[in-house]
Amino acid sequence: MKDSIPTPFELHVIAADIRQGRANPTDARRLIEMFCVCVDAELPFHRWLLLHLRDSFQCYLNDEKRSMGSAFGLKRRRGRPNVPEQRQLKFAVEVIRLRLTGMMHQEALEQVAERYGCAESVIGEAYSMQRLPAVAALRNERSNGFTDAEKATLHRILPKEAVSHTGKSNIKPV
Repeated sequence: MKDSIPTPFELHVIAADIRQGRANPTDARRLIEMFCVCVDAELPFHRWLLLHLRDSFQCYLNDEKRSMGSAFGLKRRRGRPNVPEQRQLKFAVEVIRLRLTGMMHQEALEQVAERYGCAESVIGEAYSMQRLPAVAALRNERSNGFTDAEKATLHRILPKEAVSHTGKSNIKPV
């Protein structure tokens, strides 16, 4: 095998990425190589590997349009890959941090995109999907919460459904 043998946790993460269509083909290949090495050397292999192979075969059998390479994660899906939720949250937190300093939305998107080497559209989607959890995460980072000026900014930039009629945020700390 060219690369190191994945740990059971890595194996599980790679298999989950394959199921969700965002796996790195090199990692998918590592799993297949791992299986082949274990079979050839008559070594035991982890249950997660068998479950992954079963799921991949099942995916292939259930979808007539899907190739074996696609089912096993050896081919990338068309289009931009999905950004993992934790990374989206990180992007959204950074946008909100900049917005709380008074920066305009577009400028904050541009700066975060430049900092992380992503397209502005990726940052914008992340902000749109994760802005409320990002505010909660940012609030949890701060022992004293938000200043009055920051609260006013949050009320201005958050969607109306996130702010109750009393003017208090409906966002609860996580």
